[in-house]
Amino acid sequence: MPRLSITARPASGTRLRAAFGVHTQSPGYDKLFQGDYAVDLSQSGHDLKNERARHLILGIERDLAPGLSARVEGFYKRFDDLIVGV
Repeated sequence: MPRLSITARPASGTRLRAAFGVHTQSPGYDKLFQGDYAVDLSQSGHDLKNERARHLILGIERDLAPGLSARVEGFYKRFDDLIVGV
């Protein structure tokens, strides 16, 4: 799945960072067992899709002294097609 990261240096000692990624995981048989019971999806007629997560990260990093820097990041994560036992 695609992942992209970019870093810009608008000033000496300052870095702006942005990253985006899409991650997937197949609905393997291990997902059908929730705790002490099994989820029987054989009669449901549903075609299970891959679970998917999308990540967006934005941050700024600043050099404070030789060998010392500070970084602040924020992120957004969205999940789709999660398998949940009920």
